[in-house]
Amino acid sequence: MGIDAHVLTTLLLRIWSIVAGGVMVFMIPLFLSPSEQGFYFTFSSILASQIFFELGFSYCITQIVSHECAYLHEQADGSWQGDKRHLERVHSLLILVRRWYRVVALCFLLGVGSFGLVFFGHSPASDSVRHWTVAWLIIVLSTSVYIAITPFQAITEGFGCVKEVAGLRLTQSMLGYPLAFIALSQHLGLLAITVPPVINALCSARWYQKSTARRMLSDPIPTGSAAIHWRTEILPFQWRIAVSWISGYFIFQLFNPLIFAYQSPVAAGQIGFSMAVFSSIVTLSMSWINAKVPEISRLRARREQLALNRLFGRIVAVSTAFNLSASLTFIAVVLVMQNLGVPLAARLADLPVLGLLALISLANHLIFALAAYMRAGKTEPMLANSVACGLFTLVAVWLGAQQGIFPTVLYYASITVFVALPWTVALFVTQRRLMVQDSEPLIKA
Repeated sequence: MGIDAHVLTTLLLRIWSIVAGGVMVFMIPLFLSPSEQGFYFTFSSILASQIFFELGFSYCITQIVSHECAYLHEQADGSWQGDKRHLERVHSLLILVRRWYRVVALCFLLGVGSFGLVFFGHSPASDSVRHWTVAWLIIVLSTSVYIAITPFQAITEGFGCVKEVAGLRLTQSMLGYPLAFIALSQHLGLLAITVPPVINALCSARWYQKSTARRMLSDPIPTGSAAIHWRTEILPFQWRIAVSWISGYFIFQLFNPLIFAYQSPVAAGQIGFSMAVFSSIVTLSMSWINAKVPEISRLRARREQLALNRLFGRIVAVSTAFNLSASLTFIAVVLVMQNLGVPLAARLADLPVLGLLALISLANHLIFALAAYMRAGKTEPMLANSVACGLFTLVAVWLGAQQGIFPTVLYYASITVFVALPWTVALFVTQRRLMVQDSEPLIKA
């Protein structure tokens, strides 16, 4: 199964998130009204707009640090030693991202916070939903704090310490969800959903004080000519990642706000609920891939093509099988719930919509896995794909949202299965062929 300590910790995080999320799914219809459920999922979609501020920098950070660490090694005390030039480059990157993310966090707080107040305030249901304003402000503030610490988690993952970051996130989740359950049971409404982001911010701040990244920042390492320069070394990669991820926002996050605006908060709650489940399945199935991204990057940096292909083939097969099994199991459970008349089933989308979402989930898993392989070389071949599919989805979801949930998901599924996936496969085949050709001289030597 290819499970080591890093994969195991990541899987435990994902499994706990699925279990805790399942409990949350059960509690939302019990303690939130249908309109509050719509506000809940639309909050999440608008908060995901942080990509417009971060611009894909955290992903670039992990890739860059992974390549630099191919020439470094960790000491028993947790410090990193090796080639002086690569140590200097990592240190200069730390200084750069600390400045960048302070600005990003402040802009997110002011921009997204203000937009949410206006957007939700214009909903006819806003007067009947209690404390949504306070809940929104608390969530945005907590998320801003978390954003400021995000790059240091990305750097730690780049060092290969995936287990450490996954352990932090597991702790956050194991504290945040139970406290949120208690708050929901006390009928605090939307105020209850502020608990997880507040816990995330507090735990991240405490973790940062003891992190390897912070220790390196305090080390007197000169940067000089070995410093990483954003304009020449990061920007050519980052702008492509940023455009791809911004396109991804239009692909994955527009459903809830548009259904919220054109249909109702209740309909937004149904599609948000259903998509959240399948999003969790994709996230869990990607654990095998995400846990191995630093190793994939190092193998690419060393041009060890045979080992890379063996590793990637194994984890894609296992993760894809899991994705398909989990999706089919969920649909079967919903079918049983509907036959038994369980009220929770009414908070989900209809079965035809769930079937389309399962197909989308499988296709997206394959797209994400192939994209991770290609991006491990500090390139972004998915740029044109992401932009084109983002524009297609923007138009399709906008048109579909005015007609209902099923047309919206049908249009999205058509774009994903018949445009995005074949295009990604073609890019992957081309990229791998080029990498094999590039590795041949080294293999012969």
